[in-house]
Amino acid sequence: MKKLLVALAAALLSASVFAGEFHLGTYFPVTKLDVDVDDDIGNGDFDASGFGIKFDYTYVADSNFTWKVGTAIGYTRSGDIIDKADEKAGGLDYDVGTGLGWTFINEPKVTLSLTGNLGLHMLYVDASEDIEGITIEEDVFSMLFYIGPEVTFAYRFTDSFGLYAGLGIYYSFGSTDIDISTKVSGYKNSSNDSYWTDGFIYMPSLGVSWKL
Repeated sequence: MKKLLVALAAALLSASVFAGEFHLGTYFPVTKLDVDVDDDIGNGDFDASGFGIKFDYTYVADSNFTWKVGTAIGYTRSGDIIDKADEKAGGLDYDVGTGLGWTFINEPKVTLSLTGNLGLHMLYVDASEDIEGITIEEDVFSMLFYIGPEVTFAYRFTDSFGLYAGLGIYYSFGSTDIDISTKVSGYKNSSNDSYWTDGFIYMPSLGVSWKL
């Protein structure tokens, strides 16, 4: 009997832990950063925008206390921060984060939540350009910590299925590694440095939701 009660309690606990809402959709990250580069490298403005897939799990307690965890990955394009190679560079955008907050509207059809999020955001872009026989190759990798609010709205057509939209605005800080290679007549010269970076990340998203 004791074992049965323990198993029942564990089942109820598991149900309460996982009785949340899953969001799966598209996100459109816009990153505006200031990289503390040397004057002879570039102006330090690093803007990137793209699109990708975003997933999160959100749990709303009976008290309306809310927590969430999520991840996202996508393609991004960036204005090059190096003066000599100013073409758009393509690359990868990755995000993982968690948040705590409150659900102000928690009805069978509608949910509106506000959380304070923190997480890790990574950007990688590379570019190559030929200028009068000189080949310039550049790799830029930013690793950023961020903190800020996210608002999420969900509307359900049935008891479990619906649509959602979200917007996160985050202050970010971290470092950017810049690797520059210059090739002239078969000779290659390379440099690699890390620079302090801060700025803002704007992350709108929309997609479908499943409520358990």
